[in-house]
Amino acid sequence: MIYSLLAYIGFWGPIVLLFLSICILSRSPFRLLGAYCIGQLCSSLVNYLAKGLIKQPRPSSETVHYFTWDSFKDRFRKSSTMGVQEYGMPSGHAQSVFFSLIFIHYALKNDWLTFFYFCIAIITAVQRIIYKNHSLEQVIAGGIIGGCLGYLAWIYLPAWVGWIERRIFNQY
Repeated sequence: MIYSLLAYIGFWGPIVLLFLSICILSRSPFRLLGAYCIGQLCSSLVNYLAKGLIKQPRPSSETVHYFTWDSFKDRFRKSSTMGVQEYGMPSGHAQSVFFSLIFIHYALKNDWLTFFYFCIAIITAVQRIIYKNHSLEQVIAGGIIGGCLGYLAWIYLPAWVGWIERRIFNQY
């Protein structure tokens, strides 16, 4: 039961942290929310382009494990992947959760929230490896890229979003 719960948390980790971050940052200055959303979009684009350029297959290249809900039972369905999603380098799940972890850490400086995000990030990384969606190297690469992009988004994007916000609202 606990193993199944951790597997679900790992699979849905990026979505959980995305929505949680949006909810938390919606109470902060708009520049932080805007920076986070733009940063996540850029991170997704970087992941898509990197997978297309590197073209390293997943550990189980013919199939990838996806979770489904079937009367609240833990069940897995194997589906063939298409396009760049058949490639595993870098891990998009790891990239997304580590982006959120680093951005939220610097934006809010809340140790408990950072620890919670860290736990979700680790659970997600381990889940991707256990279910053979990614190799250890693919998860580490995704985590490093996501963490670096999260830090860069925190450094550069809030000022840029604030500048755009001032320009838009000062015109009216």
